[in-house]
Amino acid sequence: MNLDDIKRLLAKAQEDGQTFEFFGPQTEDTIVTVENALGVTFPPEYRAFLRELGGGGGIDNPISGICAADPLSECRGSVYGDTMRTRKEVHLPEHYVVVYFDFNTCARWVLDTTAVRDDGTTPVFDFSSASAATKRKPAVEQSFGDLLRTWFG
Repeated sequence: MNLDDIKRLLAKAQEDGQTFEFFGPQTEDTIVTVENALGVTFPPEYRAFLRELGGGGGIDNPISGICAADPLSECRGSVYGDTMRTRKEVHLPEHYVVVYFDFNTCARWVLDTTAVRDDGTTPVFDFSSASAATKRKPAVEQSFGDLLRTWFG
């Protein structure tokens, strides 16, 4: 999924009457700052999302992204904050990145940055907070792009 695909998905969803609130486009330097702080490299689809929209979407439960004013913010919906909070609370392995955190149910969807396929995509997994011993569940989506297609669909 590239920037044009993201724009098309968003335009279609908006034509269908959906409303979204995003953090705003992020620079490459800002994205690298967050990657370095987390010790990971984001997959290309997620990077494209961050460059175009920055994060957000649903007001109650946004897709984790980067708050431009403070890329290393631990605010709700921040990929840095959501990932660090999950690492601390439920021992999320350091190669996972939280891209969705439902604060009502504590559901966390993560990208496994070590499971990058030849096309650069990585599956989205449900990482339950039920137990520190819990490992990832079956894929919620086959890629971050598929997650966006579902989200905006």
